[in-house]
Amino acid sequence: MEPPATVQERSPTALTLRWRPPTAPSWTRLQIADPFQQWRTVYWGPKCHAHVPRLAPATCYRFRLRGDASAQWRPFRAATEPSSPQGAALHMTRAVKLANSALIRKLALHRYV
Repeated sequence: MEPPATVQERSPTALTLRWRPPTAPSWTRLQIADPFQQWRTVYWGPKCHAHVPRLAPATCYRFRLRGDASAQWRPFRAATEPSSPQGAALHMTRAVKLANSALIRKLALHRYV
């Protein structure tokens, strides 16, 4: 199953997310789960993308997306980049612990200048 949104740009403190336009003209609501697992709206409008700033580095966030015409939320996850090589090491530790081979490969190929 295709994720409801993809990461267009990623940094240590922000994500830009993109999704397919709804089949019927409507506005889309994008929400993020805060540290207390309460949902907070970060975008509501007619566009098919949103920039989500003020995030923590090397952190996986829970999002959900819904068009006004749709009654069902579509959940997904997206992660910010590590801010330093030490952050990458911490992220690598988490990836190994979760046996996430795709993330391990991505972190191993990432170079810090």
